[in-house]
Amino acid sequence: ISQGTPSKLKGIVGEGDIVEFKVEKGVDRIQVIERIKKLNFIKWTHEKGKRRIVLNGLDGLRRISEIIDTVKVKMLDISIRENTLEDVFIDLTGRRLRD
Repeated sequence: ISQGTPSKLKGIVGEGDIVEFKVEKGVDRIQVIERIKKLNFIKWTHEKGKRRIVLNGLDGLRRISEIIDTVKVKMLDISIRENTLEDVFIDLTGRRLRD
């Protein structure tokens, strides 16, 4: 699939942290996604219908939160963590190592 040191492989996903969030059902999620996609400092990754955002720094998280708030959507869950080699695999293949 790809070769390199762990840090170089993680760079494939993007420099920064992985942010996953969930908004309430029944809202215009497309509008939220389209507004977030316009931010030039993020990268999207996908895994079985889940959208993950790679961003660097808390300012990016603040901007995403503002967008969600502006659209009047309730955020149900959010997590932020460092990217891993599994994230690289998901980015390259669209599935987890153990799938």
